[in-house]
Amino acid sequence: MLGFSLVVTSRNRSKALEELIPVLLELQGSDKEIILVDNASTDSTRETALRFPVKYIYFPGGLAEARHIGSLAASGEFITYVDDDTRPGHPAILNEIRKAFEQYPKAGIIGSRIENIGFRGMQQFKGYTKFGKNAVLEFEPNPPAADVFASMAITIRKNVYEAIGGFDPAFSRGCEEVDLCMKVKAAGYELIHYPDAFFNHYEMGSHFRFNPVHNRDYMRLYSFFKFFPPSNFGSWMEFLRNEWELFLIDVRQIYRQYSTKDFQSTHLPFLNKLLGKSRFLRALLRWPLMLGAIAVSPILRRLFIPYIYFKAKARKNFEQLSFGLNYA
Repeated sequence: MLGFSLVVTSRNRSKALEELIPVLLELQGSDKEIILVDNASTDSTRETALRFPVKYIYFPGGLAEARHIGSLAASGEFITYVDDDTRPGHPAILNEIRKAFEQYPKAGIIGSRIENIGFRGMQQFKGYTKFGKNAVLEFEPNPPAADVFASMAITIRKNVYEAIGGFDPAFSRGCEEVDLCMKVKAAGYELIHYPDAFFNHYEMGSHFRFNPVHNRDYMRLYSFFKFFPPSNFGSWMEFLRNEWELFLIDVRQIYRQYSTKDFQSTHLPFLNKLLGKSRFLRALLRWPLMLGAIAVSPILRRLFIPYIYFKAKARKNFEQLSFGLNYA
């Protein structure tokens, strides 16, 4: 069996891959393979991949499924996920990761240290998150205290990945690592942050079909009902109070966003080019767009709470029966 399978999921970043793949090939240790999952790229990603000794897989589905397809193709004892906007911090990183698993036999996932380059504010802590009210994900400045390590720089034992059933396909637009990390812990394994192994993470924007609004509302609630479901009247009331507070925060945020002179629509981004610098159009559409954003995000998405609850419950029951996961 190979030691490491390096799974790279990429979309429309052929130039980044031209830089990344040679670096991965030069990592110390010959017992490794590179698996590139092309997530429906329209640039020269395929041509770039075929110039190197990698397993190339084209998959147009969701992000969680893309990572899952790459994981199923892995032949290594360990699966390391590497995003195309990251670079290994040093040539011996795989040796360090192997050492970490030997040092921590109960580790299911080793989270490498992430050096975020070009990010500002709390974005500099990308890669480590903690659950807040109703499963809101918050950046965690202290990596060992994080509930979730980002999939851009984690390594999981292949046998653990298979034992927990891999990524949940519901996370089609990002945040798939949330579910994976929680399932690893539900299976009785630990998440270990290991700073001697590190990746540099560069700000390049997202080329995936990532939807922050979708993840902030729909997938947050899905995660909450899957891992922290209310069990009695009191916990349901607490959930509703928290959700009301989050609703008001959302409304205030949208109001501030559309109150600026040069506002940008995150809910209908295709309109931004149309609006351009036209003060008249912005003045004309400001309030309709603001009220529409409030209706679509804070209000409409919460109307789906019963559906999200039963969908999360069904998936949870399936994973408990199929993989014996013990959700506390």
